[in-house]
Amino acid sequence: MVAPKKLWVVEKPNMATALVAGLTKAFGAKVTNQGTARTDGYYELSNGDVVSYFFGHMIEPVFLNEAQKAAKKEEFFAKILPVRVNDFEYSPKPDVKDGKPKMRDGKPVPPAQYRTLIKLFKSAKEIVNAGDIDREGQLIVDEMLEHAGIDPLGGTKPVWRLPLVSNKEDDIVKIVGALERNGDPKWVRRRLAALARQHCDAATGYNASMAYQAVTGYNRMSLGRVQTPVLYLVVKRDEEIDKFKPSNYFVPVVTLPDGTEMRWFKRAGSEGMPGFDSQGRIIDERIAREMVDKISRGLQGTISVCDSKAGKVEPPLPFSAATLASTVAKRTGMTPKEAERAAQSLYERHKAISYVGTDCQFLPQSMHTDANQTLAALARLYPQAAAGANPMLKSKAWNDSKVDEHYAIIPTGKLPTSATAEEKAVFDTVSKRFMAQFYPAHEFLRHSLAALFGQDEFRASRREVTRLGWKEVEGDQELSSRDADAADEAENDGDADRASGERMR
Repeated sequence: MVAPKKLWVVEKPNMATALVAGLTKAFGAKVTNQGTARTDGYYELSNGDVVSYFFGHMIEPVFLNEAQKAAKKEEFFAKILPVRVNDFEYSPKPDVKDGKPKMRDGKPVPPAQYRTLIKLFKSAKEIVNAGDIDREGQLIVDEMLEHAGIDPLGGTKPVWRLPLVSNKEDDIVKIVGALERNGDPKWVRRRLAALARQHCDAATGYNASMAYQAVTGYNRMSLGRVQTPVLYLVVKRDEEIDKFKPSNYFVPVVTLPDGTEMRWFKRAGSEGMPGFDSQGRIIDERIAREMVDKISRGLQGTISVCDSKAGKVEPPLPFSAATLASTVAKRTGMTPKEAERAAQSLYERHKAISYVGTDCQFLPQSMHTDANQTLAALARLYPQAAAGANPMLKSKAWNDSKVDEHYAIIPTGKLPTSATAEEKAVFDTVSKRFMAQFYPAHEFLRHSLAALFGQDEFRASRREVTRLGWKEVEGDQELSSRDADAADEAENDGDADRASGERMR
């Protein structure tokens, strides 16, 4: 095995191929073991560097010692509870075959990639952590370095940090010359945050699970920091649904001579009064019919509000992992899981969209300069939408202060080829949302009308579009619940008006 001049390590194999493409272009190097790189577990470059990869966490914490494991097996929980751990010991995750751990002489067998990484870590002169830049990504590499006897802060040998957030070749070329120290405070804090989460999960999960197993006698009882609160929320919601009792309420509708329909809105002070529920809705049909009868017999209505106010809705933010999955599911009928798989394939196989594991919906200001190139690429698939985009516009999505470890999901400028129907649907959703960032706001006039018929207030409203803006790209789909009117309704006494038709809904 080679002794790398500089060992670059990433979290997943697909990121290794992207990093190799960027490094070879940046350094003018070639891959010297192209034919055997897959079986070797690393890519050897002609400049003496090596690129290798993890499969996520390659080691796992050992929470219970052998005596505690034996006690747990016999369900002697009182002997071991509570378990306190200050520092974990780690052991390699076993290799798996046919869904079962590989064993040799009664012990789990580590995967070949684990052994490869340990050897490379020990023989490399310098190491570059190019893992995911979130907390878990930092921990995955740092814990393995410590396991191999190497100080992740750089005390044993130089350890650098590459803040790799894009798998685009040109983006990688830009950042390989600006390495940071893996021991810089911001990276140390991310590792410690992930480590604290790991300790909390283990301490809570093991202790609480074993305690409840002891109390219930059910040896598969499982509790956890996340699963237990989530389960509580699900059960609580189910109980609310079971207890829900549907009830009918009535809404009179007044039709004006010009065809405008005004719906009953409220009767002041009616909440909890006979014939009304606690929210002031009409639950007694007799009251509703009396109201309709009075209006049909000529009860005069007085207009209290009649105005029009301009409003606008800015382009919706680009997608995070959660908002993309839910949006695609609503628009296409795909399940969120199917949408996630399609997005992952677009990111890993096609390299057509950016990192899909993000919970951020904002973009760094520096990426705005690349918009022209991305829009030009998208024009091949969406000529009309791309032609209407103005790259000089900058939506609220471009905000450095809102960008965390990863930015929002956007097209990379590389179009997917031989994509499945699901992948095409996801790419279409991501691309149109990106192009919407370069369109003006959707503008409209909100016409409001309110009238009093005795004690009862009726209202009508209508929205008149004055400028489509970003809806030229996205249409009326998936409007945010935050898209509110630009101004509140104002009260204005007006003329009397007479209804020409009345009914109930």
